[in-house]
Amino acid sequence: MTESRRYRGLLIGNADYPRDPHALPALEGPLTDIVELRNALADEQVGLFDSADLEVLPDYGIHDLRERVDELFTTATRGDVLLLYYSGHGQLDERGTLYLCARDTRTAALRATALSAIEINNILDGSPATSILIVLDCCYSGAFKGATPTTPVAGRGRYVLTSSRSTQLAQAATRPGQPSPFTRQLVRALRSAPSSAGAEHLTVVEIYRQVHHWMTADAVIAPQLRFAGEGDVALARRPAPPPAAPPQSAEPPSAPLTRAPPPEKPRPSGEPLARTDTLVVTFPPGTRHSGTRQQSASAQKPASPRGSASPSRSAERRTTGGREGRDAPPDAQEPARKPVPRRAILALGGVLVAGGATAVALLPGNDGGESGDGATKETASPTAKKVTVKAAGTLHCPDNVTSVAFSPDGPTVATNGGYGNARLWNMETEKNTRTLTNLGNVFSVAFSPDGEILATGGDNHKAELWNAKTGKRLHTLTGHSDAVASVAFSPQGKTLATGGHDGEVRLWNVATGKSAHTFQGLSKGAVSVAFSPDGGTLAIGIWDGRVLLANLKDKHSVVTLKGHTDAVTAVDFSPDGKTLATGSYDSSARLWNLETRKTLHTFTNRADAVSSVAFSPDSKLLAADGHGATARLWNVETGKPVQAFTKHTAPVRAVAFHPDRRILATGSDDKTVRLWRVS
Repeated sequence: MTESRRYRGLLIGNADYPRDPHALPALEGPLTDIVELRNALADEQVGLFDSADLEVLPDYGIHDLRERVDELFTTATRGDVLLLYYSGHGQLDERGTLYLCARDTRTAALRATALSAIEINNILDGSPATSILIVLDCCYSGAFKGATPTTPVAGRGRYVLTSSRSTQLAQAATRPGQPSPFTRQLVRALRSAPSSAGAEHLTVVEIYRQVHHWMTADAVIAPQLRFAGEGDVALARRPAPPPAAPPQSAEPPSAPLTRAPPPEKPRPSGEPLARTDTLVVTFPPGTRHSGTRQQSASAQKPASPRGSASPSRSAERRTTGGREGRDAPPDAQEPARKPVPRRAILALGGVLVAGGATAVALLPGNDGGESGDGATKETASPTAKKVTVKAAGTLHCPDNVTSVAFSPDGPTVATNGGYGNARLWNMETEKNTRTLTNLGNVFSVAFSPDGEILATGGDNHKAELWNAKTGKRLHTLTGHSDAVASVAFSPQGKTLATGGHDGEVRLWNVATGKSAHTFQGLSKGAVSVAFSPDGGTLAIGIWDGRVLLANLKDKHSVVTLKGHTDAVTAVDFSPDGKTLATGSYDSSARLWNLETRKTLHTFTNRADAVSSVAFSPDSKLLAADGHGATARLWNVETGKPVQAFTKHTAPVRAVAFHPDRRILATGSDDKTVRLWRVS
């Protein structure tokens, strides 16, 4: 007796994470991903899914996700082919377990607020279905371990298709309305990949091989496929070949030939939507979405079965990558350029002058010749002072580096060091000298001016003060009700400032560990803080795009700098006290004249946010981090780029200058801190 095969799927896309926006920044791709994939799976020509059997879940909370995933697998029959797809943020806990994040996920409470691979496997084990495909487009997706089915059947089994390896970040969409690179290629394969000679269907393995080929042609991020069972499962029909062109007549006809269109065929109930139908995506109650996130299935129809059905877009990869023009074949349109990973952040390059201020486009790529040590000279003004950069060492860290700081009194470097840790390093020996534990997820590290104390802040809602020589905890600073995103010491070392997601900036007495003052009511939270060199002003970067300059002598006197349009994630004063640098999620960095409160230069980029900025000790250079594995140095006076650092193999997420030595540190998702001697 032949079993009937029914294809059913659950497509989950989570783009916004309002309960933990610092650790889980909003993503552009997931809501587009689930619409594009749904359209391909239910396409009348190539799809095997009925539209009624594909459920789309955009930005749902963890309770609803658990319920819908359980329902998909427990209500299945033995003959069903089940698909579970997820696009969004993936997180690993301290044991390496993968969690899929929901709208209400908090990284400090993953087990309670995210969907773990262990949970999913437990649900799968109880399902009667013997053909199951898990597709994950998220960071660390290769860490999903699909358990072996208890009764593998020929032609059936459990497949796990992931966008990256277990230790890799996934690539992210860089513009609203565009899909992520992996899902874009998956949709492209469903619509246009060739099947085996004479075969009527495309199988999971064939689609994986085609996506793997496209994704690894110019990048090191490789999709993964694991399979438990036997045989292969069809996932799409073989795309029909384009109709043959009619033979050309030697002479054109005297009048154009016309033919009546075929009668319109009514679409029966349950039949997949055509590409010109509108797809209505229902959002869960209480969520808000801007117009840029509204999706329609009327996205452009491919010109031929070989064309891509989804809009293409530039994407940042851990190393180099290609960019395709919108609605163009992969080998057409634009030349290759360096792309961008799932946590938004920066690539810098060319120059534009507008009015009195300079707007510098932060364009990815090597526009100069690269030296053997990974420093690339930029095209600069003929009168600009020459900057020489040499590699000075590499610190190999156990996890991604998102914060780095130098001790002023010696060769010590501090980094966040994996979940729950901060680490101290000797930059001369390149050895880890001390590990500070039980900290939660560390977001920020800073040394006191004398190098005796290290401050840390993270998602446990606390800041900690440590003896930097002995590693002894001096004080635990409690009072914030949400993550502490930034910590900074005053120039005298007597006060610590902390910026929190709870909308508060607190000033603490370093000697006693007591709160001395609180700035409250900051819209959506304070992301970054820095003291002026004279200690009289505190700069505060806010989620709503404002920069506040608080007079610490008169704490009710606050000046607002406006210009950024999104969260200000980095602030730094020049050592001479004349200039403030800011970096933002709006894809720009700015230099401000502190006397006039006016913008001096704006460094803009097409899509990526700036997360870290740092002045050189002489105030003449500014370092800015950048995804695309690139950081750059800028001439503060001219606003022009003078040097690029291209040795990293994953996004650069932190920069810092040693306060006395001409040493620059760049921290990266490739788990290294690279040290550069700048002269």
